[in-house]
Amino acid sequence: LRKVVYQGYQGWLRFRLEFLEQKERLGPLTCVYCGKTNLIADTTNTDPLCASIDHIIPLSKGGDKFNHSNLAVSCVKCNSKKADKIL
Repeated sequence: LRKVVYQGYQGWLRFRLEFLEQKERLGPLTCVYCGKTNLIADTTNTDPLCASIDHIIPLSKGGDKFNHSNLAVSCVKCNSKKADKIL
């Protein structure tokens, strides 16, 4: 496992894409909230079929930005709807 420092917005975009590609290797990307399947691992688009990364514990509530155990794959709609709420 390589250690990478993700800095700034471009670093966050790179991290998101690598996270989604890693999840995609395990099977189709599926929203953990609504169950929509076959999401696309393109984080630069707001298309409803694009996968998004949701912080289970929001950053505003003390969640860790880069901790894989605090991240879940979701669709853009569900991620926007959840906003900064805790499950």
